[in-house]
Amino acid sequence: MVKRSGGSAVATPTSDCLSPLDLQRIAATVKDLLTTEIAKLIQTELAPVRKELSELIVSVDFLSNEFDSFKKDLTSQKSEIESLKREIAEVKSENTLIENEMAELQRYTRKDNLILSGVPESKNESVFEVFDQISNILGSSMKSKDCLSIAHRMPGRVQGAVKPIVYKFIKRQDKLAWLNDFKKMASKDKSGPGISTSVVNKKLPAGRIVAHDHLPPFFLELFKKAKQQASTKGYRFVWIRDGKILLRKVEEGQVLHIRDEKDLSKIT
Repeated sequence: MVKRSGGSAVATPTSDCLSPLDLQRIAATVKDLLTTEIAKLIQTELAPVRKELSELIVSVDFLSNEFDSFKKDLTSQKSEIESLKREIAEVKSENTLIENEMAELQRYTRKDNLILSGVPESKNESVFEVFDQISNILGSSMKSKDCLSIAHRMPGRVQGAVKPIVYKFIKRQDKLAWLNDFKKMASKDKSGPGISTSVVNKKLPAGRIVAHDHLPPFFLELFKKAKQQASTKGYRFVWIRDGKILLRKVEEGQVLHIRDEKDLSKIT
């Protein structure tokens, strides 16, 4: 409605206009509606994400538990491995000790034995007669029937090679004396090691007969290694006496006794 006042028109509020309070209420209502709708929208859109996130959390928890279990198992296995390593080291040490003891026992049981290598084989031969024949050549008074208990050809390791003869003496001093006579004769023969087969019998094939102690394979291999290492260090003498591996750089030098592979480090 417009009222006239002093000749001018003045606008006055009517019941059709919204008051500030009404506007506030409308705004609050709209806000509530928007909030509710947005919340519904967020709830609808994020539901799959929340589900996936929830499943991911469960998976992570499962993997974490599995990893912890794996760590425990790994720690336990490491401990078992370390324990097995210690046991293996102990077994190796014991095995080495047993091998050394066995080798020493074999060496001791063969101390009365002597090996003749390079003696040609003949049909219907007697290795006792071979001994007597060589004994005569050496100028020794020993006869097989008096000083030997066992004699035979050894199995050959290389096909076609001459099989060595092993002689077991009744007395060790007889063996040492006979071997000493053999070495004296061999020292006079400058054409090679031992003595020539022609000295024994001119009809025998050309070759060399060598006499040495009957050592077990362990000591033979050790002797081979000792000779190889000694040659690089300037040792002039490497020999076996009474089942012992001995080395000496010069004729009047200190004698080095090699008992096992650890002793090879002494060859300097």
